[in-house]
This record gives sequence, structure tokens and C-alpha cells, in this order.
Amino acid sequence: MLRRASRNLTETHYICIVKRKNIMKRNKGFINWFKKYTEKHKDELPCILDSHSEFEYADYVQFCEDNDLTPAPEDSQRYWDWLEEERQDSYECDRNNIKYSSVLANSKFVVVGQLGLWWGNPTIMPEIFDDFDSVIERVAEDRLKVTYDMDCFYLESSHHDGTNTFRAYMVKADANIEDLEDRIEKMKYDFDPAKNVYDCRWFEKITDFPY
Repeated sequence: MLRRASRNLTETHYICIVKRKNIMKRNKGFINWFKKYTEKHKDELPCILDSHSEFEYADYVQFCEDNDLTPAPEDSQRYWDWLEEERQDSYECDRNNIKYSSVLANSKFVVVGQLGLWWGNPTIMPEIFDDFDSVIERVAEDRLKVTYDMDCFYLESSHHDGTNTFRAYMVKADANIEDLEDRIEKMKYDFDPAKNVYDCRWFEKITDFPY
């Protein structure tokens, strides 16, 4: 089956990262630049999971040619059935990559966010999860898309009322969980869901997707 890799970086994003990869280790200014860049180009962040991955009609035509089939028209039910099957196959493949990742399956995550409901945007207080698949299981709705930058994973979960948005911070293996839990408890009394809560004492930097 043909399947477009949803986690690829855009060409511009990739070039910027490669050119500055070594600079990052010695130039703290790059960290600030990267944060501003990723915020400006949020739609271009690398994607590791998307229940509605994009496929073009040309992908379907290529699939038919590879399998000695005659392509159906773009507005045909046969094409839309193929599209849904490819999306499902892509989602299950990427979901399994996450579920059995040596890093994501063995790391705790702190998740914060907001719900998108017809009557408002209630805040989701910080919560600790034992692994990333547990995060996905909790937040997934009709459509789920997961991207990431240096600080955290972004989860956008769409449903009939709107879109729920979450940020998942990967906890360091040697972090003091009791101290982290105390910190989370204090955050609940003065929490801004729009604020980046990254803290190097507890959270890992995410410079590349950690399979």
C-alpha cells in the first residue's frame, strides 16, 4: 500500500534545522529563534500522527498502476473507499510506532490544555500520564493530529463542537516525581493554559522524534 510519511519535515523547516543543528549546542540564542520560528510556522511542525492524513488523487493513480488496476474517477466511491482505507492504515501504523516506541512507551508525560466546546474553552489542569499512548487514548476524538517542537508534543483533537488542544511534556527519566507532583498541585491555583510550562528540571527537550 502506498502511504505518505506524515512525520516528514517541510523542506524549509528541515533546512533550517540541519543548518543550525550544531549551533544549538553552543548558542542559547538559537533556542529562542527556534521557538519563535516554530510558533510562526506551527502548521509546518513535523507530524507524527494524523487520523486524516492527506493523500492526493495522484497517490491513488500510482497505487493502481503498481497493482495493475484501472483508476476510478476522483469523485467515485471506489476512490473514497481507497482514501479512507489508506488513512486508517497510516494512522494504525503510526499509532503502533508510538505504542511500541522504546522512549515514548517508557516515559511519563505531563499534559495541559483547553477544551473547545460550544459554550467556551474550559482549562484542563496538568495531569501526569505513564506513557504517550495513554495520552492519545485519553484525548482522541473524531480527528486527532499530533505535532511537536523542541519543548513538547501538540495534540489537536477535533469533534462536532470544536477542537480540544493539548500540550504533552516528556518527563525526564531521573526526574523527582514527588517534587513534580507538588509543582503540578501548585500550578492548579495559578495556571495559564496558554503559557509554556516547560521546565528543564523535569522535562526533556525534544529535538527529533524519539522512536
